[in-house]
Amino acid sequence: MPRNRQTARFTHDPPPRNVDELPIYLGNVLEVLAGVVNATTRNFAPMKVEPTKPVDGDMAFADGDAVHGWDPGSGRGMYYYDSGWVKL
Repeated sequence: MPRNRQTARFTHDPPPRNVDELPIYLGNVLEVLAGVVNATTRNFAPMKVEPTKPVDGDMAFADGDAVHGWDPGSGRGMYYYDSGWVKL
């Protein structure tokens, strides 16, 4: 099952080894991901520091404050990690 954290970061669990479990796994990941993307301002405070050890697929809600917080480069908003932070 994907982790549903009460933070501004979403990290998926490794996919199952049994291919028969993959559709359920993907459905759960997409459901949690949709909730993170659609409700960031209600459920998650923006992060003031970059997540430690991000991996491809991580998502984070940055506060966009380049002086006193965390701005991955394009201001406040949701970012996806793909060998670097990319704003959604």
